[in-house]
Amino acid sequence: MRMANRTPRPLVPAVDRAARTLRLLAARPEGRALSDLARDLDISKASLREILLTLGRYGLVERDAALRFTLGPEVSRLAGAPRLDLVTRAAPLVRALASDLGQTAILGIPEGAQLRLATVAAPESTLHVSARTGGHIPLDAGCHGKVFIEKQPLGFDDGEFVEGVRAVAAPVTGPDGAPVACLMVVGFNRTLSMARLRAVGRRLSREAGRLSATPVNGVKP
Repeated sequence: MRMANRTPRPLVPAVDRAARTLRLLAARPEGRALSDLARDLDISKASLREILLTLGRYGLVERDAALRFTLGPEVSRLAGAPRLDLVTRAAPLVRALASDLGQTAILGIPEGAQLRLATVAAPESTLHVSARTGGHIPLDAGCHGKVFIEKQPLGFDDGEFVEGVRAVAAPVTGPDGAPVACLMVVGFNRTLSMARLRAVGRRLSREAGRLSATPVNGVKP
């Protein structure tokens, strides 16, 4: 009987060294000197310098005033980025919100300076705000801007982004507690009073907490 070949596949050397570098930096948040890293990785300082410069260009590594290298801000952003399963899990919830509330419901995910409308569900009523799944709107505007930019626990918009339209957004958070997505409900002011919008916001906060990787307002996922 022939044994299956269990020889591991060869690694891409440059990627392997970059991954090992990031792991070493993660183990020492206070930072590492170039010479120390080179010794632990068993590579030349010149080769390591090129790796660090490349990682730094993408925000994965930073160098402080003492010339010590640490993980960059992009590492935290990537760690907290929503996975595809968030969109999948949120889809039935977004549909339920639209049906129950009679208003347009949206899951939004930041992409650079824009918010991507990852999932949009419209109610059966004729009079509702239209939005397209996959569309983009500015990240720093409206109720969602108050969640992502101003870090408010709930963002309310009374005709600020679009005249005659009210909206509320609740953050969906990642492992570090930072918002990685938001649930929104949007409607015309003639069908969505501010009192009702505040009640909708309370429900959104609960639902967003269930989607989050960390508790939001005491609600566990």
